[in-house]
Amino acid sequence: MAVPEPDLKKEKVEVQGRLLVIPEGQADGNFIRALCSKYTLDFLVLPPPDNDQDGESQFATKLSGFERDFESIRGVVMVADNENKPAKSFKGYVKHIKKANNNEVWAGSYPVPEQAWAVAEKEDSPPLAILTLPELGRKGSLETLIWDMLEADETHSQYTPSVLDFLDGKPTHIKKLKNHAKYAKAQVSALLAATCVKQPGLVATHMWQKQKGYRELLSSPVFKPVATFLRDFQLAFGDPKKPPGEIG
Repeated sequence: MAVPEPDLKKEKVEVQGRLLVIPEGQADGNFIRALCSKYTLDFLVLPPPDNDQDGESQFATKLSGFERDFESIRGVVMVADNENKPAKSFKGYVKHIKKANNNEVWAGSYPVPEQAWAVAEKEDSPPLAILTLPELGRKGSLETLIWDMLEADETHSQYTPSVLDFLDGKPTHIKKLKNHAKYAKAQVSALLAATCVKQPGLVATHMWQKQKGYRELLSSPVFKPVATFLRDFQLAFGDPKKPPGEIG
């Protein structure tokens, strides 16, 4: 069963004793939420900003917003894209953690990871990790990971050459952007448009809704490193009474 997105405006979301995921954007949050549902991972995935502000810029706001429940939070995982320069992107995410730690209105202080996909721990603070997509040190975004999955899937792989020919052709020049993250978004959007008969305008943000028919692809080996990281984080810091599911 799908895990609904908590509505922070209409209801009081209980974060005490929970493992939290702070996604950079809506697509990241929906993907992690669907993955948690599939593998019975006990994370509360917070909703991204509902305005036009850059998703990354809300990390410090979210992190410093738990002052009342800071000591009871079991752990925090930030999920964000590597973009075109993974090392630079990681430093930017770390900067937001430090900004939250320097907030004068509260006394909390998060541990700061030395690299992505690594857990930082500190006494009297919840452990924190930055999970960057598609993987450690690789240029791109969530859509890069989704493209890998679609390209490996027999049903969709037959269309990938045509999609690449279209994107690299003279009418679009998308590849000239030289931005791996944006190019991956274009790849996924074009492939979904070509293969999703029910909704050709489907994008990665909404592809995991049950009625779209893509949820079974969450079991792809491409996604297992992400699921395994979250499972191990839960085993280390989560509620022992709520064990995660098996990841084959």
